[in-house]
Amino acid sequence: MKRYLTEREVVMIFETLKRSHLKRNIMIVSVIVVIISVCIFNFTRAKYRYTQSIPLVNGIINYSLADLNIIALYQQNDSGGYDEISTVPTAGYVINEEKSYCKVSGEQDKNVKLYTNGKGEHVFSNLKKGSKCYLYFDMGGNGYKTLLENYTTLIKRDNFTSKIETVMAKTLYYEETDLGRIYYFAGNPLDNYLKFAGILWRMVGINENGSIRLIHAGNIGASAFNNGYDSNAYVGYMYNSMIVHGLTTSSTIKTFLDEWYEDNLQAFSNYIDIEVGFCGDRTPSTDSTTSNGQGGTWGTTTYYGAYIRYNASNPSLSCLNEDLYTVKDSNVGNKALTYPIGLISMDEILYAGGVAGTGFSTYLNSNYSYWTMSPYYFSFDSAYVEVMHADNSLTPIRTDYSNYVRPVINIKSNVIITGSGTSSDPYVVKGTN
Repeated sequence: MKRYLTEREVVMIFETLKRSHLKRNIMIVSVIVVIISVCIFNFTRAKYRYTQSIPLVNGIINYSLADLNIIALYQQNDSGGYDEISTVPTAGYVINEEKSYCKVSGEQDKNVKLYTNGKGEHVFSNLKKGSKCYLYFDMGGNGYKTLLENYTTLIKRDNFTSKIETVMAKTLYYEETDLGRIYYFAGNPLDNYLKFAGILWRMVGINENGSIRLIHAGNIGASAFNNGYDSNAYVGYMYNSMIVHGLTTSSTIKTFLDEWYEDNLQAFSNYIDIEVGFCGDRTPSTDSTTSNGQGGTWGTTTYYGAYIRYNASNPSLSCLNEDLYTVKDSNVGNKALTYPIGLISMDEILYAGGVAGTGFSTYLNSNYSYWTMSPYYFSFDSAYVEVMHADNSLTPIRTDYSNYVRPVINIKSNVIITGSGTSSDPYVVKGTN
């Protein structure tokens, strides 16, 4: 789930420009060798791995020995200023996207993108022939460590039969998983507000890989989950009418979220984690109390995983890979998403302090009903998905009904955050507002 860089390892990715002259593909190997040689020669104190970001058959690298010239490197010092350096700094530093720039023919190139991704790799995108670059490196952020330092009370929750509605501060709950520890908020915290991309969010928690899970503090409008309801398939965030875990067609609500992402978050994609997904568990059962793996197609009355877990007061943060929605470049999940955005699950609402069969009041409540991502059941020719209802309870609603939409995303562990997390002084992700 997480790829670690050693103390002395630095990875540089050059995202290349496509060219249609396939006959020049013979040049690829020699050019790659030249670039690798240049990197090693110019930065002898660190180990580099060159990564080509598109299949070789689609074009050639549009660089030669003189195409890329790193004119100057600067590293942030303890006082906040910058010292000129001769080697790319080791892991723990990130490219300052606002200060770093490249010039072509003496003019600054506004199209080039220079950034450090969530894996600690320095990425050079849209470089042109003759680019001369000036790179500024900041001490990398540890957003999740900042949060853990601020929340001094950690509580292990052993059962989910009692609601948590306490107003609290500096408190996180946690659970151990096979991948590490998950931290999450429950009850009514006063300090889980975060501003990202100019939008106010509530923090749901911290994932095993250190990324920070967010839910929109408001909503982005209303949508049906799917325009249809008379097939088992319509419980799916993506679906195929012939397959329980099908991924052929996007749901109505996925299309709604994707369009919103394009308009509001795509410009900030470098800050968004892709290694934690969104669970839309379609584990089928024809038994309403115990999962038997049957049903899920052909109009069969089916009780999905959320139905059984809800009625047993036994939520889970685990998810089958085929129903863990992730983007194609992720190392986990079904890799079916266009963008790394989804919805909260019924299980996460129970973790946040809700209980089955009654009303409750937590930070995830609102005065309107909104969709979760959790299929509930298919019965009497109608598909139902769980909704966080305005009456403060979890309620299954038919998929063609309209409810509000609250996006969920995960931001990378290495973001730099400031603030105290209150509604009047929310945490702010540096460089995104």
